[in-house]
Amino acid sequence: MRVGVLFGGRSSEHEVSLASAASVIRGMDPDKYEPVPIGITKEGHWLVGAGAQKMLPGKDLVYGQSITDACIGWDETKIALQELATAVRSARS
Repeated sequence: MRVGVLFGGRSSEHEVSLASAASVIRGMDPDKYEPVPIGITKEGHWLVGAGAQKMLPGKDLVYGQSITDACIGWDETKIALQELATAVRSARS
């Protein structure tokens, strides 16, 4: 299943968004999901795929390897993702 991962934007939290997206992509099981990076530059330009991938910090993304462990623990991450999923389901209904 292809999953779009949207990050970046014209916010002061731009870099945090990039780090979070990289962590989310690393956490996806490659046997189940094909992440599609969708980046928004600080200037508001949208990039998809390889162009967006270049925006992300660090080395190539590796499944199961988080870059935000020092910032947010697994328990908080799990809660945040559950709240996001609930909000998305609510918005779709």
